Amino acid sequence: MSLFKNIDLKDEFVKNDLINGEEIVFSGSVTKFIYLRAVPFLLFLPFFYFLNYLVNINISIVYILFTFGFIYTIIESFIYLKTTEIVLTNKRIITKVGLIQRNINEVNLEKIESFNINQNIIQRLLNFGNIEVHGIGKTSINIKGIESPLIFKKKSMEELSKLKKEN
Repeated sequence: MSLFKNIDLKDEFVKNDLINGEEIVFSGSVTKFIYLRAVPFLLFLPFFYFLNYLVNINISIVYILFTFGFIYTIIESFIYLKTTEIVLTNKRIITKVGLIQRNINEVNLEKIESFNINQNIIQRLLNFGNIEVHGIGKTSINIKGIESPLIFKKKSMEELSKLKKEN
């Protein structure tokens, strides 16, 4: 699965948010490995089952809490996956996250100071991670669970280089 794909402007938010002379260059996506956040809930269920067998006490409330935790995490991950947009244009980086409460962040390419990429060992092996884009002043964008963060950074830096050559 590729991080970047050409966009046909099917999303109304991105289409309506573009300014004059701005074109979408790349679109990033959140990895499907975001569902791994629910794994700890599944790993502890057998432990509690074994504990219940050894001690012979009723811990059904723990089963219920862990089941609800698992379901909540799966639903939250699904909503994050389906509602997160990460767009690189020839002038800025735009992110939109959220279904009911929407958070929209953008940083002009000319104002970018640095990129921070955070990946643990599992994220490196599965080729996803978190990116922090820092702009001048207090402007920053945090993108969690993005596929191929190094490629996103490279493409962003290439666009920044093109923009600087034009000016």
